[in-house]
Amino acid sequence: MDGLNDLKPRILRQLKFALQDLNPNIRFLALEGVARFSDPSLAEYVQKLFHDQDKYVKWKAIQIAGVLGVASIISELEKLLISPDVNTRLYAAQALGLTGRPDVLTPLLDLAARETAPQVRQMVVKNLNLFGGSIPWEFLGRSIQDPDLGVRLNAASTLGAIAPNEHACDILINLLERESDNRVFATAVMSLGRFRKEILVGYFQHSLLHREPRIRANAVEAMGCLPFRSVELLLVPYLRDPSNRVKANVMGIFLHNGMGPRVIGEVRSLMVSPNHWDRASGAWLIGTYGVKELVPLLIALLNDEESAVAERAAWAIGKIKGPGLFEELLRSWGSAKQWALPAFLSAIKRIAALKNVPTLIQILEKDKNPRTKATVIDILSDLDALIARSAVEKFIKDPEQRIRVSALLFIAKVVGPPSNDLLFKALDDPTPRVRALCAEALLRNGDFRALKVLATQLTDSEKLARVQAGIGLRELSASESHIAITPEK
Repeated sequence: MDGLNDLKPRILRQLKFALQDLNPNIRFLALEGVARFSDPSLAEYVQKLFHDQDKYVKWKAIQIAGVLGVASIISELEKLLISPDVNTRLYAAQALGLTGRPDVLTPLLDLAARETAPQVRQMVVKNLNLFGGSIPWEFLGRSIQDPDLGVRLNAASTLGAIAPNEHACDILINLLERESDNRVFATAVMSLGRFRKEILVGYFQHSLLHREPRIRANAVEAMGCLPFRSVELLLVPYLRDPSNRVKANVMGIFLHNGMGPRVIGEVRSLMVSPNHWDRASGAWLIGTYGVKELVPLLIALLNDEESAVAERAAWAIGKIKGPGLFEELLRSWGSAKQWALPAFLSAIKRIAALKNVPTLIQILEKDKNPRTKATVIDILSDLDALIARSAVEKFIKDPEQRIRVSALLFIAKVVGPPSNDLLFKALDDPTPRVRALCAEALLRNGDFRALKVLATQLTDSEKLARVQAGIGLRELSASESHIAITPEK
């Protein structure tokens, strides 16, 4: 929002006051604001919280300090690597690693050498790909022999992120030749594919014989990084693999290389399979590779009794979009199964455009289902449909909580800071969820009147969850960089 840029000096002043507040919950919330603005002028205030009496405030301060990029705060983070508290060491290692600064490598590697807590060693290894020409190859070579599974997993992922470096490739091959854990082996196979070397095809071909489906699936995906001519004949037999992930990955490689007619029948078979994981993989393929001739099957899958299949179909429809699809969805919605409403709404949300706003307003005014009304308001919010303001404002005091929330968040996002007074009045709402969401929206709009409201509702368990969420997931099994997203069952 442009209005926020104009308010930034005032917001930074407010953050400085909040970072010094006597209430630890307010200090914690202020730190989350620092993470959002990342202004160097806040560094000294964050640094003072490295030794805060509230451990969650301390951990959050350490965690976000690295993004500020101030030399003085970096040196203070290095001192925390010898803390007796394992979480302090963990978050300090995370903050330093994310800087990618060569001068922090020595203290990080010293920490890893003496560290007994595996999660700290995992964190050191996790971000080494960010260090460019200063990557410590000898240390990575030792990491693939670490007794901890998580360290080896992170090493395998990190090495793949360094492709096409020859040192990284050699270490990965060494890992594959000695690794016995299937999870690490599967990750290493995937990473090796990123080097795009035809000479490595033997490693992938050998992995195709493995009894573990995820290893076969990752080997197929790795082979998809190689020239199609060199892997085509090797992959054809795996169109009949018992694993949905394996055969879907093979089909994806054919589709990616313009060989759709060769596998269109197999994709159609997945869509009508009695196995719901097959159907989900089929939907993924259609969405990923834009197989428009099978869109009618996708719309039919919105009625699937398995919610995972229906939602994957909605996702795929959103990927394809295309003229007339919005209207086609509305027609099919009229005869949808009772349980299919969430999937249809999800699909509509993914493909709606500004030109559909008049139709969406009509649905909002005529449909009686609270879920539909709330979702339509959410769609209008996503579209920044300011022309729908008068239609949405009618619902800010609706007796249905989910509708009130959606209407208030629409106003907060689409109208921006000028809506702050209205949101402030909603802090008297009888429902805690409405009060909390309005308070968060106020903060996003640069209004700190909501801090006390949020602080009273913030528990220690929530603070811990927010700090832990800042570490991120090692891998996303549903990542869009993968061809198949459904687990083998």
